[in-house]
Amino acid sequence: MATIAEAEIEKAVRTWSTGRTEVAKWARMVAAVVAGRTKKSKGKAPSLLSKDQVRNMLKGCDGVAEKRAVALLLYAGIRPDARSGEITKLLWEDVGAGDVTVRAVVAKTGHERIIPIRPKLARILKGHPKSGPVVPAQWKRRIQRIRKAAGLGVGHQDATRHTFASNHLVAYGEASTQAAMGHAANSRTLFSHYRQAVTETQAKDYFK
Repeated sequence: MATIAEAEIEKAVRTWSTGRTEVAKWARMVAAVVAGRTKKSKGKAPSLLSKDQVRNMLKGCDGVAEKRAVALLLYAGIRPDARSGEITKLLWEDVGAGDVTVRAVVAKTGHERIIPIRPKLARILKGHPKSGPVVPAQWKRRIQRIRKAAGLGVGHQDATRHTFASNHLVAYGEASTQAAMGHAANSRTLFSHYRQAVTETQAKDYFK
């Protein structure tokens, strides 16, 4: 829009107004709207966890209960907020043999979504409880300790979800990732936020 010239604006205005004064008025208004407009950046690209950071998060877990919860953040993209996020509301009843169901009452968007369980997550979840919360008691304190052990700061709050999305997009494609993330089919969020520098080999290795 910022490249539209004055003559082009005047020509367009004349398609619905022929009066000289009216043309001039509308041309000024349109010019003011588009003058110097450039697409604003929405901020920095979301941070992705390195291979070492992912490994350190899992190594920093104290017991299998913590490790399973962290694995759901890393390999299922569950929203991570320790106080009111999806991870704190998710139940083991929602975790099936091949997928995780994020019920509407759990999902931030209010819409149910189903996330496939990929091989690495399946191995970590093997033998999980049949019922009850997926996070152990005092989860906020636990996850803070785990994040600190992995060297993650405040800016990495949603890094597990971003890392999941970027790797899943490359490994399994747009449609599958949109469904797993809970995005509408026509959403461009994946490409505007999650298309990071992840190779196909890295992405497939992340989940296998």
